[in-house]
Amino acid sequence: MGLYDRDYYREESPRGFQLGLSQTVVVNLVVVNVVLYLIDVLLQVGVADMLALRADLIERPWNFWQLLTSGFVHTPDPWHVLFNMLALWFFGRDVEAIYGRKVFFRLYLSLIVCASLAWLITTNLTLDPRAWSHRALVGASGGVAGILTIFVFHYPTRTILLNFFIPVPAWVLGLIWLVTNVSGALSGGDNVAYTAHLGGAAFGLLFYKTHWCLFSLLPDKLALPSLKRKPPLRVHRPQPQDEKLSAQADEILEKISRQGQDSLTPHERRVLEEYSRQVQQKRR
Repeated sequence: MGLYDRDYYREESPRGFQLGLSQTVVVNLVVVNVVLYLIDVLLQVGVADMLALRADLIERPWNFWQLLTSGFVHTPDPWHVLFNMLALWFFGRDVEAIYGRKVFFRLYLSLIVCASLAWLITTNLTLDPRAWSHRALVGASGGVAGILTIFVFHYPTRTILLNFFIPVPAWVLGLIWLVTNVSGALSGGDNVAYTAHLGGAAFGLLFYKTHWCLFSLLPDKLALPSLKRKPPLRVHRPQPQDEKLSAQADEILEKISRQGQDSLTPHERRVLEEYSRQVQQKRR
């Protein structure tokens, strides 16, 4: 049995109506992106235009929220949102399984912001300031690029179907992606935000190495009162030894969220095994 299958590592499902994480973060992100796309295309209310990142943000810093919102809207071309969401679905599920919902959510938001910053900086350095107001960034590609990077480093030999029918190792896909985007960024010949992709990938590599995240202080969720009747309270008076074991387990689980399962020592694994048995006995 793997670590993530054990009861003590599973995140409890929230009760009642919650503003926050439900199901998986990947599913939520796909739904949000698709809904915003449909609203923008079908209702023609200019959602993408309102939430896009403008190159003149340096002159209008109060619009800093564009660094994040631009990653949740797309161009009218359906292939833009389709390919981004397919990639997020294929690679994001495994990455979320490694780090958990809370860390993955913060990670994804950080990837979007860092990708936006990379595009903003390079655009301001290379584009005539008079054209800044006419250049905008939309799309989840930067965030997806970071997720892909983390996936490749975790599963370099996993077989991926390139163009849906050519089997290649994940590291080959990553290399092809890197060469394509570096070449595109250097040529600057089309309207693709290559620097946003590379910025997202760079932060993805940084996270893989350090587990540092821009949104580490973000609250887990905003909960509204439950509409369900609450079960009767049961009084449990933990023994000092139980409290000590629980505290040790909490520290070890926090270490896993920062450094991954492979960082555990044999002693820490035994502590988690003991804590797992204790939790299961209390549930009987």
